[in-house]
Amino acid sequence: MGMRNAVSPSFVVALAALAGACGVAGSTTTPAAPEAPTDAGDQAEGGGVPASLTSLALVAGQPGGLGNVDATGTAARFAQPWYLADDGLGHLFVSDGDAVRRVDEASGAVTTVAGIAYSVDQAGGFVDGPGPVARFNEPSGLACDPGGVVYVADSGNSAIRTIDAATGEVATIVRASDVGGAGGGDAFTPVGLALDGAGSLYVAHFGNIPMAGPSHETGGAIYRVTLGGSGGNAVTLVAGAPAGAPAIVDGTGTAASFGHLRGLADDGHGMLYVADGCAVRQLDPATGAVVTTAAHACVDQLYGLASDGAGSLYAADGASVIRSVATATGATTTVAGQVGASGATDGVGPAATFDGPTGVALGSDGTLRIADTGNFTVRAMVTASSAVITLAGAPAYAASADGVGEGARFNGPQGAAFDGAGHLYVADWSDGTIRSVEIATGAVKTLAGSAGTAGDTDGPGVVATFYEPTWVAYDGSGHVLVADSGNFAIRRVDVTTTEVTTVAGGGYVPEGLAFDGRGILYVVDSAYSTIRQVDVNTGATSVLAGTVGRGCGTADGVGTAASFCGPLGLTYDGVGSLYVTDNQMVRRIELATKRVTTIAGSPGVTGSSDGQGAAALFDQPSALACDGAGNLYVADSFNATVRRIVLATGQVTTEIGRAGQYGVVLGPLGSARLNGPEGLAAGSDGSLFITDIDENVVLVAR
Repeated sequence: MGMRNAVSPSFVVALAALAGACGVAGSTTTPAAPEAPTDAGDQAEGGGVPASLTSLALVAGQPGGLGNVDATGTAARFAQPWYLADDGLGHLFVSDGDAVRRVDEASGAVTTVAGIAYSVDQAGGFVDGPGPVARFNEPSGLACDPGGVVYVADSGNSAIRTIDAATGEVATIVRASDVGGAGGGDAFTPVGLALDGAGSLYVAHFGNIPMAGPSHETGGAIYRVTLGGSGGNAVTLVAGAPAGAPAIVDGTGTAASFGHLRGLADDGHGMLYVADGCAVRQLDPATGAVVTTAAHACVDQLYGLASDGAGSLYAADGASVIRSVATATGATTTVAGQVGASGATDGVGPAATFDGPTGVALGSDGTLRIADTGNFTVRAMVTASSAVITLAGAPAYAASADGVGEGARFNGPQGAAFDGAGHLYVADWSDGTIRSVEIATGAVKTLAGSAGTAGDTDGPGVVATFYEPTWVAYDGSGHVLVADSGNFAIRRVDVTTTEVTTVAGGGYVPEGLAFDGRGILYVVDSAYSTIRQVDVNTGATSVLAGTVGRGCGTADGVGTAASFCGPLGLTYDGVGSLYVTDNQMVRRIELATKRVTTIAGSPGVTGSSDGQGAAALFDQPSALACDGAGNLYVADSFNATVRRIVLATGQVTTEIGRAGQYGVVLGPLGSARLNGPEGLAAGSDGSLFITDIDENVVLVAR
């Protein structure tokens, strides 16, 4: 995420062409041009007027991980696939984050039916209405009826909800008060659901673990909801003691006790089975009689249950295995996965690996679908052979591995810097390394640092150590400057020898970097909300703008009269101005006068609106990059977008991604998506490089 022996004359010429990178500095006073202006912190300035960006492509790393993008197969993203239900018509419904999603079992196409699976800013809600308007709060168990209704255990809202599968319309049919009136306790946490085919919905209530402590803990219970009766949806307590302590006690009705209940399955022959901790319990709903089928059916915890109607149950064990339980004997076998061996490998039986599977649903075709929660995927297992494949979603590929293209791995890539000669340098934050990426081939090498080893040791290559390096800048002379934030230091890496030295630091937390080509490095001090300048030859440091000790502020002004509040990204335009992201704003600092002005955004106000100046809104903007044609690109991290500011007018538009849609999708920019854009670097040909910290990839828009 190689290396050259020296800076070539052609490279010096290329760097000189970058001096007017943004094209419009926006200042009335312009200092003398740098001798060899180069990369501006997260990015090296683009040269000349680029063609319009049209598509997004992968440079290195393997996309995957948490998100909410609707797409097909591995291009889709899940936030927390939890419980499943098969509608018998080729569709699988998935409770995912705060949404219910649908998966076409033949193609793997994923669509969001209702709610919002994932948002960095929004918690769950409780709103009935059309799919996009409806809100859930940690939905879990699901059940489908033949008429196209999906029942949802909305655990966080203590409610049972319905979704019209055809329209996405959401309604509430049972609330906690209905359960209390049926003899239930004060708490109602529905998890497992099962339909009996005769007009009744059964609900497994988890129980209650209050913050007051174990002495107030209560066990689970099973309720029956009689659907569509003349008196509405009547609720009846079938078994369990909702006010009693958790216990495994067989008995009838309220004489039976449960621990904490999760998955629920109907066997099609009048019996229900429920996952009770590590036990599988059987309930005869006609009599309320509860018996224990298998007392020790798991290693970690049982979650979803599914019945094949022929004497076998399938269960997801949190120990990353799928188990089969014989209802007649309680005999339990592992049919796929390996206990304690987490992974995302497709294969047969023990060759397959999972990461915390939860929900399961058995289709009429004999295929068991599995919510592989820790991998953000939905898997499919043929029960006859135990062969496992990935149906939709993609796991997170966070690691540190040199390689080419998809064979390389990153672990939290953040700041990026382009050297003007075909290489991108990346601060791999979580692993504490600096990576070099050869853009033409996608070959990734570790330039300095040792993955997983934190420290502040100077030295060559893997001898050197970093602690949470965040941002980088290239100096045009064969060195990468690093904001080693965890060490409160500025470090320098010689790209030829890989030697690492400490340049400056102490007393502040460096973040965004921008180099002016004349020996001055500008540094965002996030701890004291100031912008500093560092002489990289002497280490001498002074404050350029903002005042140490003043705290948060948003005032425009000159030098120390200006104030900042959590500044982060920084870039130099090559003609006398710095740009900084700060508290949902983008601000400009004229170096000749030290004047600070806000050019876009509104202090402390989050949003995704395009517009001019203060009318435009951002959500945690981070990196910045100039394109050489008067445009400034902004990584709008929490919106999962890249925005463009026309510096002459202050007009802001969304160029890549769509606010609120999280997951890397490659291709034409109209349909391309991002997940966690963090670093930007402009190439000399007008291309824009993007590090996506949430999917651990390096991307390029051209």
